[in-house]
Amino acid sequence: MESRRNCPECHLTFEAEMPETGILVCPLCNSAFTALPADVPPSMAAPPPCDSGRQMWRGVLAVGALFFLVGGAGYAYHLLNDIDHKAAVRTPAAHAPSEPPSPPPAEYVAVIPIEPMPQATIQPQPRPPKLQPHAAVEKTQRPLTLPERVNAAIERGLAHLLKNHNKHLQYCNYLGLLGLTLLECGVATDDPSVRQIATWIRSQDRQITQTYELTLAILFLDRLGDPRDRVLIGSFGQRLIRGQFSCGAWTYSCLVNDRQRMLGYYRHRSVPSQRIVYRGDNSNTQFAILGLWVAQRHGVPASSALLAAEQYFRSTQKADGSWAYHSNASNWRDSMTCAGLMSLAMRYGLYAGQGRDIRPNRPIAVHDAAVQRGLRYLSQALDKINVAGGRIIGVEARDPLYFLWSLERMAVIYDLKKIGEREWYPWAAQMLVETQRPDGRWAGMSDPVGTCFALLILKRSNFAKDLQLAVQEQPAPPMPHIAGPTILQGPDVFLRQNDKPKQPASLPSITVRPGPPAPLGPSISQTPSNK
Repeated sequence: MESRRNCPECHLTFEAEMPETGILVCPLCNSAFTALPADVPPSMAAPPPCDSGRQMWRGVLAVGALFFLVGGAGYAYHLLNDIDHKAAVRTPAAHAPSEPPSPPPAEYVAVIPIEPMPQATIQPQPRPPKLQPHAAVEKTQRPLTLPERVNAAIERGLAHLLKNHNKHLQYCNYLGLLGLTLLECGVATDDPSVRQIATWIRSQDRQITQTYELTLAILFLDRLGDPRDRVLIGSFGQRLIRGQFSCGAWTYSCLVNDRQRMLGYYRHRSVPSQRIVYRGDNSNTQFAILGLWVAQRHGVPASSALLAAEQYFRSTQKADGSWAYHSNASNWRDSMTCAGLMSLAMRYGLYAGQGRDIRPNRPIAVHDAAVQRGLRYLSQALDKINVAGGRIIGVEARDPLYFLWSLERMAVIYDLKKIGEREWYPWAAQMLVETQRPDGRWAGMSDPVGTCFALLILKRSNFAKDLQLAVQEQPAPPMPHIAGPTILQGPDVFLRQNDKPKQPASLPSITVRPGPPAPLGPSISQTPSNK
């Protein structure tokens, strides 16, 4: 029997019989539904079958949304747990660890349980080892060697002299020493400071009569090397010869053999015009000997004067091997002993044909008891000298710098590396670098004399390169007769009797040591800065 049916999808009312299955198909939308009477409301109708396409897609989307929400919650949980673990590693143990984040909502866990992911254990990174200082840093922090300290001291001292070289009126008597020091320290001969000093000395030809000034002028002009100064050097050398006493010594002035000029010289200085005692002193004599040795290179006949000075020193040596400032005094023996030893060296150079700028191929072996006694005295004197309070103490001399300069002159001529058991150059250089002032000068003697002496010592300046001896510790043979001026005659008598000085006879005690000489002490050219 047909009855009226209502389609739940398109709400079409149509007549159809009830099939045995109880499911009708709408003729309009082809939707299958359970047959209900027409008067039954649509809300009471059975739900659509599960194979409907639209309902299926809705279910798929709902399940996908659920999985997306659960997966996002799990990932957020894992991320928060990882961040808290890293913070716990970096935080000191004294601080309490942070609480873990709240678990996800219960409804999500109940629907899809999530297993916690295994947590990786994070080990703390070890601290990197401390970096060792670089080699360049160690180089700046290491102590300087003695040659490096000597070079630095020379640079500071030279800078001080160049800064004050134009103050000529303050030390005009020592301009020869100043110019000589500048040249020995490497200042060029055409440097303005050197040219000014040379001009002043040349202009004072007739006014320079002091023994110190004459010798320093000779040494400076010889070191300058200008051929035009040969005549001037000869004039200064002849003036030194005329200033020698008949005993063989010198004093401050070289006017002693001209009585009227000498008396006028002393009256100018308010000294009573009384009988003058010409006794001389060993300090001026040391300078005069060195000046005459150099003046020989320029044609000055100085052999007789040098021999007279050598006899003077032999006759005035004391029992302990020392010399004093005067022949009858006992002061300043350390420096004056160096002066006496240097004077004895000139004798050997004259007899062996050295001098006059003839460079020796080999040092001359010296067997001399007087030289041995003087060196023994010096070896004992060096033991008393040291540095205290920035000053050199224990020196029996007018000034420690003057003594060290005299010691250096003598040791270089005799080719000595040691005096006694002490290496003299490192010992002297160490004291000089320790006593240099921050401004580059050395205190003690009037500036720039002390600074010049110190720089000449550090540079080991050799003004008598044409004289080189070698001391031999053997008994001295008997001294032969010297054909020349005696102590009582003096060089002036000898020169009046002979226009040309006689050539002295050779000494049988002189022998030549084979082999070239060894280098003298630490050399400035051996330092790293000059390699």
